Amino acid sequence: MLQIKEYLRPPSLTNSYWQNRRLRKFLDSHHGILLNIGSKSRSLGDKAIYLDIQAGPHVDVVCDIHALPFKDNMIGGIVATAILEHVHSPIKAVAECYRVLSAAADIYASIPFMYAYHADPNDFQRYTHKGIEKLFSAFKIEELVKTRGIGSTIAGMLREFFSIIFCFNNETVYKGLKHLFGWVFFPLKYIDFLTVNNRFEHIIASGFTVVARKQ
Repeated sequence: MLQIKEYLRPPSLTNSYWQNRRLRKFLDSHHGILLNIGSKSRSLGDKAIYLDIQAGPHVDVVCDIHALPFKDNMIGGIVATAILEHVHSPIKAVAECYRVLSAAADIYASIPFMYAYHADPNDFQRYTHKGIEKLFSAFKIEELVKTRGIGSTIAGMLREFFSIIFCFNNETVYKGLKHLFGWVFFPLKYIDFLTVNNRFEHIIASGFTVVARKQ
């Protein structure tokens, strides 16, 4: 049954091409101890420490991002992809990242903006590009760009819109419709390639990526 569900699962409704490309660039330029926060099954190579709030097959350290079990200035780089929307105090979490990073070390973070609610185990907030600048104000921001555009936003919102409208308040029907409309609308994410240079896209971009250096 599980295999059937996986086979029927639609492709991702978000275009992560630029996000993944920037992550590869970050990893290629990194040579110190790397901390992968919220790692689950995501692999960044042998030089990474894998940290998550829950135990898993590839998790090295189980802890809360608000209280990292590392000494000051110990970590050579941090990757936090789609994490900060799930923590109850992003300001404290980013401050902890700053504390454990060594001098002039970088953090790579991808953060959603116009993206549907998704608890894992909770979901608390979204950030505009200006909100990200404020959140990482203690750092020197080297790069802050939209990495998932308006096509990804529209694909996700249409799936949720039609699933909610036609489920008639039935959770089972809602989940089934999300699969159906996921297949219907996922091609819209490729609109991101057409609007990549549009200076207004940040207004309803699906997500942003920031690379920031400890000063």
